[in-house]
Amino acid sequence: VTPTDFGAIYSNVRQEIESVRKKLGKDAELVFNLSPGTYGMAAVWIILQQTLYPDSELIEASPEAGVKKVDVPFEISADYIPDLMDRIRRSRTEADRAFITAVRGTVPDRPSFEDIKYRCNAMKSAMTRAERIAPRSIPILIEGEPGTGKHLLATVMHNSGHFNAEFIHVSCGAMPADQLERALFGYEEGVRKVRTGALENARGGTLFLGEVDALPVMLQVKLLRALEDRRFTRVDGTKDVSLDDIRCISATSRKLNRCVAEGSFRSDLYYRLAGDVIFLPPLRERPEDLELLINHIFDEKRDLLEQERGLSDIRLSAGARNVIKQYHWPGNIRELENVLVRVATHCDRVEIRPDDVRQALQLTPVQMDTEILNRPFSEDFSLENILDEVARHYIERARERTGDRITKTAKLLGYEHYQVLTRKMKNLELIGT
Repeated sequence: VTPTDFGAIYSNVRQEIESVRKKLGKDAELVFNLSPGTYGMAAVWIILQQTLYPDSELIEASPEAGVKKVDVPFEISADYIPDLMDRIRRSRTEADRAFITAVRGTVPDRPSFEDIKYRCNAMKSAMTRAERIAPRSIPILIEGEPGTGKHLLATVMHNSGHFNAEFIHVSCGAMPADQLERALFGYEEGVRKVRTGALENARGGTLFLGEVDALPVMLQVKLLRALEDRRFTRVDGTKDVSLDDIRCISATSRKLNRCVAEGSFRSDLYYRLAGDVIFLPPLRERPEDLELLINHIFDEKRDLLEQERGLSDIRLSAGARNVIKQYHWPGNIRELENVLVRVATHCDRVEIRPDDVRQALQLTPVQMDTEILNRPFSEDFSLENILDEVARHYIERARERTGDRITKTAKLLGYEHYQVLTRKMKNLELIGT
């Protein structure tokens, strides 16, 4: 093979990679070194990493600079490699195509862990934890920003366990306190009119409390008593109702332990609900997952979009994908899905271009300044306290992302030495002195 015969180099390198994967297993982490060889050979590695091995990493190495990770500032779509796309299309049998056509655009009746798409380490850690505890009956608290998939995860965990009865969802922030009490505990109007609530309807199944941080204090007390005593009384009722064989999953977009510290949520109920805690990272901290999520959303919505557009194919240009990757996605996966559907609906071409995505993003709500940037200058105003609050927030986020490993947390926060972070955490009373 000559150094300029890139077709042969490509084939030989692929054979070597597959040989290594056969020995080490499909889950082996691949690292491609761009430094040896010619620029053309480095291009072969980049093409392989961008198309066939997206989970692999690119590095450069030299005695002077050491080993550095390489981030490619552009994207190569498999659409630009006709031979590859032709082989992919030919590899599908008629049965494959019929099956894909049948299921495209449908949401599974009983979603499973396979329906949650991810590659990043933070999601791998969260899903490993979720799969381990899904069959158990312990109460679970799911934390994460709006749009990160808390409801989907709760549904999947219910489906993965031995809970054969209903999955009952109550949104604690969606109704006034009196309506919420009736929704949870049921009510009676005289002898004949009895309406069961979510606690009764979830027997043998799962009660999912969305926005649990919005639960009024009065109902926090009543719910705690019901969960501890395994019985409760309906609104305007006189007889106890037994509460057996129910698993409770709660979700919040806030840090519930912070709500406890602020006094808005009871600590005893927190410990009753948080038998285990799963944190779902925001989309801006999951850059490795964007490609996977984009393809998944387009596959799910393909039939709907085909009806809207009159086109059977949808393709994002590499530039459009770059615009998506550079955006911070405050609305997370929910916003990503809305924007992709919007841009595909309004674009009358097969290929979606960067300006199409930018135009769709301009329709998203303007993000208001966060509360912390608009504190009133009252008598108890303290800039130091506000800065400490910000520091606590980012330190806690970094600890969650690194699994509370102090050296990695310090590096993520920009500290050269972990001892500096340790002193900061002691000053903020995040760890003991």
